[in-house]
Amino acid sequence: MASPIVPPPLVAPPRYQMRRRSLAGPLVLIIIGVIFLLGNLHLIAWPQLGHMFARYWPLLLILWGMIRLAEYYSDRSRGYATRTVGGAGVLFLIFIVMIGLSASTADRMNWQGIRDNADIDVDNDFFGGMFGQNFSFNSTQTQDLPAGFKDGTLRVLSDRGDVTVNAWDENRVKVDVTKKVRAQNQDDANNYDKQTTPTISIDGNVVTINANTSAAGSASVSSDLEIWVPKAMAADVSTHRGDPNIQGRTGNVKVSSSRGDITVEDVTGNVEIDQRKGDIHVSKITGDVAVSARANDTTIGEVSGMLKLDGEYFGGITLSKIGKTVTFRTSRTDMELAKLDGDLTMDGGDLRANNMAGPMKVLTRSKDIHLDDLSGDLRIENSNSTIEVHSKKLGAIQIDNRKGDVQLVVPEKAGFQADLKTRNGDISSDFSGLNVTSQHNDSTATGNVGSGGPKVQVSNEHGNIEIRKSGQS
Repeated sequence: MASPIVPPPLVAPPRYQMRRRSLAGPLVLIIIGVIFLLGNLHLIAWPQLGHMFARYWPLLLILWGMIRLAEYYSDRSRGYATRTVGGAGVLFLIFIVMIGLSASTADRMNWQGIRDNADIDVDNDFFGGMFGQNFSFNSTQTQDLPAGFKDGTLRVLSDRGDVTVNAWDENRVKVDVTKKVRAQNQDDANNYDKQTTPTISIDGNVVTINANTSAAGSASVSSDLEIWVPKAMAADVSTHRGDPNIQGRTGNVKVSSSRGDITVEDVTGNVEIDQRKGDIHVSKITGDVAVSARANDTTIGEVSGMLKLDGEYFGGITLSKIGKTVTFRTSRTDMELAKLDGDLTMDGGDLRANNMAGPMKVLTRSKDIHLDDLSGDLRIENSNSTIEVHSKKLGAIQIDNRKGDVQLVVPEKAGFQADLKTRNGDISSDFSGLNVTSQHNDSTATGNVGSGGPKVQVSNEHGNIEIRKSGQS
């Protein structure tokens, strides 16, 4: 008899284990959320939160790692499958590391210098919330000068703030300080104020006033200095960001500014200006004036000596009553004249002047030129614009132009030698004695007017030439 078949034992189905999630990510997110909540409730200032995060963000990684390690040993001890780091966890770690490294880099940057160079106004509503609030401080400092020191030199150093230098008869230095500090609270502002107290020092015949605003590091501190010193002292003022204003000196004045409007008035002595950006105003100078700048609007008048302008000028230029030679040089204009008794204005596409003495030279391009009451010699090179010259006392004239008309107005009884030629243009004249010929759209005119005299040479391309008598259209 066959043995009975024994069925195989029943095998219990494997017990389903629900996948266990890690608490590391949620806990870290809770901590970050609490930090942002503190910022929104203004319990901790946002800049302070950013500074703390920039320094201590690796603690989030340490916390994450400690939680994962605790979960690993907990799973092992209970016989559970250990939890692994999924793709979301890896992305989360990468995100924390990238944000943390960026914050650390930003925290080490000199934001004060960046705000200055980018011309950001931290007083407006948007940036004010980022960089704190303003706190104001006022103080006065004085320093007696040695006997007979009035002929010395005042040197002023300021990183941020206006500087005004006034004259008085007392033999001492007085400095009124109006300080503005950007900080998160009053205690921080008080500390920054103490750190940035201006200093007055005397070395030989030089008095140095240092605004000392950089002593606060990256904090925003601006100190306006109102300075009183004897009138006979020379002045050497250097500012990074602020408006220098020097008045009433009987010594030489030197001003340098990276960003600020410069004013120099009523000076008996020479004036030297070095500027990167801003407006320039100079007047009532008994002496020479030299300017090297990348300036906006520039106004200079009542200068008894020479005027020299170098650099780039992006705004309007107004000159008046310059007693000696005027020299102006930029990347597109080279101009000289012997004297300016009237006014000269110049912008990007226009040059106008009246009552000036030659020899005068203007080498430029794309600039309409209008000169009235010129006495003496004249040399012009121009293109893509018109030229109009009214001569009061005729001298030697040489004009070369392209793509624009040339009109020359001279005294009715003037005598001169004419040599005029134009390509693709016409020549017209109020004076007899000129032999005008035209051929194939080209014209020439030569000859003597009156008894002869200075030589008038005009060469033009793609434009007309006119010579008119004064008082006639």
